[in-house]
Amino acid sequence: MARAAEAQPGFRRPLLQGRLPQKQRVQYPFPMSPATAHLLEEFDRLPPEEQRELSAVIVQRAAQLDYGDVTDEELTASAARIFAMLDEEEDAQAR
Repeated sequence: MARAAEAQPGFRRPLLQGRLPQKQRVQYPFPMSPATAHLLEEFDRLPPEEQRELSAVIVQRAAQLDYGDVTDEELTASAARIFAMLDEEEDAQAR
């Protein structure tokens, strides 16, 4: 009966279908909860079109959050993380 539902137009499989193998897990340059890491893993499993759709919704919601004032220290830390990620990408491309 489950297979019949999958054949219906517009059917989408549930997002939570297991975990990435340990060797494929992404290491993030900042701490996050296991739940957040799991959401990112599931995002990576989505087809590109669904990733774009979900990203658009998240950006819209994030724009509505009250972030308060950003300190110089927070800006500096964010810039350092961005540059570290860019350095890692450049190093990976150079290999």
